Amino acid sequence: MNTQYSQLELLRCLNLAVVVHAPDTRIIYSNILACELLGLTEEQMQGKKGIDPAWNFITEQSTVMPLADYPVNRIISSRQRLKNLVLGIVSPHLTEPNWVSVDGFPEFDLNGELTQVIINFYDVTNLKKAQEQLRQSEELLRLSSELANVAAWERDLVTGTITRSSNHDKLYGLSELGPYDFNTFINVTHPEDREKFTLFIDSAIAQGGADQYKFDFRIHYPDQSIHWLNVVGQVIARDENGVGTKLRGFITDITDRKQAELAVHKSQKLLAETEQIGKVGGWEFNIDSGKQTWTEEVYHIHELDPESDPSVAIGINFYTPTSKPIIALAVDRIIKYGEPFDLELEIITAKGNLRNVHAIGRADFENRRVYGFFQDITDRKQAEVQLRIAATAFESQQGMMVTDINKSIISVNKAFTTITGYSPEQAIGQTPSLLQSGRHEADFYQSLWASVDAHGSWQGEIWNRRQNGEIYPEILSITAVKNDQGHTSHYVGVFSDISARKAIEEKVEHLAFYDSLTGLPNRLLLIDRMQQALSSSVRSGAKTALLFVDLDEFKNINDTAGHPIGDKLLQMVAKRLESSVREGDTVARWGGDEFVVLLEGLNSSTEEAASQAASIGEKILSLLAQNYRLDGFEHQCTASIGVTLVDTQNLQNIDNCLQQADLAMYQAKGAGKNTLRFFEPQMQASMSARVALQTDLRQAIYLKQFSLHYQAQVAEGIGIVGVEALIRWTHPEHGLIPPANFIHIAEETGLILPIGSWVLETACSQLASWANIPVMADLSISVNVSARQFMQVDWVDQVLAIIKNTGANPNLLKLELTESMLAQNTEDIISKMTLLKAHGIGFSLDDFGTGYSSLSYLKLLPMDQLKIDSSFVRDILIDPNDSAIAQMVIGLAKNLGLTVIAEGVETEAQRNALSKLGCYEYQGYLYSKPLPIREFEAFLNRFEKSALQE
Repeated sequence: MNTQYSQLELLRCLNLAVVVHAPDTRIIYSNILACELLGLTEEQMQGKKGIDPAWNFITEQSTVMPLADYPVNRIISSRQRLKNLVLGIVSPHLTEPNWVSVDGFPEFDLNGELTQVIINFYDVTNLKKAQEQLRQSEELLRLSSELANVAAWERDLVTGTITRSSNHDKLYGLSELGPYDFNTFINVTHPEDREKFTLFIDSAIAQGGADQYKFDFRIHYPDQSIHWLNVVGQVIARDENGVGTKLRGFITDITDRKQAELAVHKSQKLLAETEQIGKVGGWEFNIDSGKQTWTEEVYHIHELDPESDPSVAIGINFYTPTSKPIIALAVDRIIKYGEPFDLELEIITAKGNLRNVHAIGRADFENRRVYGFFQDITDRKQAEVQLRIAATAFESQQGMMVTDINKSIISVNKAFTTITGYSPEQAIGQTPSLLQSGRHEADFYQSLWASVDAHGSWQGEIWNRRQNGEIYPEILSITAVKNDQGHTSHYVGVFSDISARKAIEEKVEHLAFYDSLTGLPNRLLLIDRMQQALSSSVRSGAKTALLFVDLDEFKNINDTAGHPIGDKLLQMVAKRLESSVREGDTVARWGGDEFVVLLEGLNSSTEEAASQAASIGEKILSLLAQNYRLDGFEHQCTASIGVTLVDTQNLQNIDNCLQQADLAMYQAKGAGKNTLRFFEPQMQASMSARVALQTDLRQAIYLKQFSLHYQAQVAEGIGIVGVEALIRWTHPEHGLIPPANFIHIAEETGLILPIGSWVLETACSQLASWANIPVMADLSISVNVSARQFMQVDWVDQVLAIIKNTGANPNLLKLELTESMLAQNTEDIISKMTLLKAHGIGFSLDDFGTGYSSLSYLKLLPMDQLKIDSSFVRDILIDPNDSAIAQMVIGLAKNLGLTVIAEGVETEAQRNALSKLGCYEYQGYLYSKPLPIREFEAFLNRFEKSALQE
């Protein structure tokens, strides 16, 4: 081959060992890789003969290779090329043999005289190791295949009955011996195998069909995993026409065998690929002429005709889209700047085959060229992938040990050592009792081995001991291995450490039954203990008491000090509660800042039991009222406690007991907090009435039992300028129910949202209706809005949608807010008010002066009006404080540029007093009570006529 580069320079950059021998076998050249493989330096190699005792060669069978078979001697004696000879190199300078694949060829002069022998070595040490690993893995597969399960069956084609052995259905992934017919087994068969399944059977039972059949097929387990079964069947009865009527046979789970066959198939493919020595070709590019030269092997790798004329562009075009920009940049930089490259990339050959290649380039600017080598590493890359798959498949994560018939351990895997801590040397020769934890009695092990002897296997959870003394749980499966005579020859134990699973189970159980913050029992565990306590009370006659503990003003601590401080306080409360009760009593966290104390074994006398419960309750109050020092600050938090004694009527109704204690707790709250109250029957009646009212309220929304009454708002010297829309509920049994009796329940239950939406929509519809009546066209309507309505994310969109749908004039709509609403989410409230204000909607602050409004943010609110609460108007003539407050509100309104209106004005004297203070708008019974729409419109007409007459 006519190439323009030095052979020695090419040999130096090749990724394989090269040795050149003289005709007398002396070494006249060796590259670095050859020195490494033979265990000598380049100087030591020089001049040595091919049969030098500095090294020895061994065959693939690890026998000493005869001198005549040494590669150089074989080539010299045969004068032929030597290919793919695998041998091992043994040398005092090497710790273990280096395995290589050898190619070699002789070179002759024009007279046919031998001039030199070139030997190429390709390191296949890793491949030999991989082959050994695969061999060991295949042996493990063989042993596993002996553990296959077999089930028998018999099918009567006339009656349709199928008689099966006990493990038959289990092999199909079904519950054992269920009421299944033939279609059941067809349905779990893989769709692609069903036709084959029925075809084999139909062919056998047909007239003249073969009596026996067998085939392999796949089934789907409930977990969607695929298992392989082998069926062997025989026609054991035919009718007078020769058609089969009865079949008998057996099935075998061959999943492991199929998987093993697949693994072996992959392994064989891997071996076939790795036995082919990777080919290496050289290339050169002349910088001045632009001529590209390839050796024959480069053409072979590209599957390209050697007669073609290669170029840099042609070579680059073979690379895949991912690799092409990488090699193009590398070639460009080596030609321009002499930057060497060493890359592993992908090409698509001329025949469309994808190959992995190793490309190396070097620059020789002195001779105006770049050169390098090109190696097909597809086999190596595939081998690496296959080896990773095989290693993963065959090195199980489960521990495994094999014993002989005397239960002496003869083999363990790596996972065994990882789990137990015992190395193979420490375990082999011992018995499995090496791992015994001492937690199981002798009867346990006797029963275990009796099951193995009787059924061939045992599986269950067991406690064992590691080498370091740690006791751990494992799931263990022991299977007896039978020989050809059916006698047990070995036992195989497969186990997994389930310590983590057990820990998770314990953690899950703790999370399920205990509060994560305080560590106290949660609701589930409390209810379970209550059931046990109540059952015990029935048997012993002892009383049981429930204490419902609710912290007073805990929300203030969360809001002011932050939730982390609140959490720490709850933890301290839990500890104080536990220290307050007797051993055997239960303290549980009910939720939030609520706790429940279950007192068991109290005196059978109701009076004595109540005294005992009260004593413990007072102790709890005293402890909880003590200061809490958290993060350097003192905090105070008291509690209110409701107590109920469980009587015979409540033994079967735990919810009722808890409800009674809860009611009593609210009584304690109402009594001033930091106190204790016992449940009384009238509380239940009150609660029942409340629940009934909630039910009726929901029904009222559905049946539209609400209506709006309108109360006039009068401006001095002008007349009626607006109204306030007030909801009324006409109950079918109880008649007219005032808002004070149901609005708070609507707030608590969330029913205020649909009710409030109805009120707003009805009021806006009324505005639109009045727009066509001149005397009423300019009236504004004030609508009360609850905090829950205002806190809705889409509240602004809701209001605007109602205005749009009803056609109401937004400039005549006024929304009334209460002071209590302003204590939370002030920025959000201001944002929503501003958006609505931009559409003309006005705002009035209702009940001003009764809450805790901060003047600093009041001035930020886009308010239009302040409303003096009726509680200040009522005694304005006799109470200087009420008069002063009214004057303050009026002055504040003026300073903020707001109008002011007083509600609850019932007398001329009250109106005159307010007028002197500067308030000129009034609402109250002095003018009109809240009236239904028709009555109000009639009143308005009378009022206007009277005003005209005056």
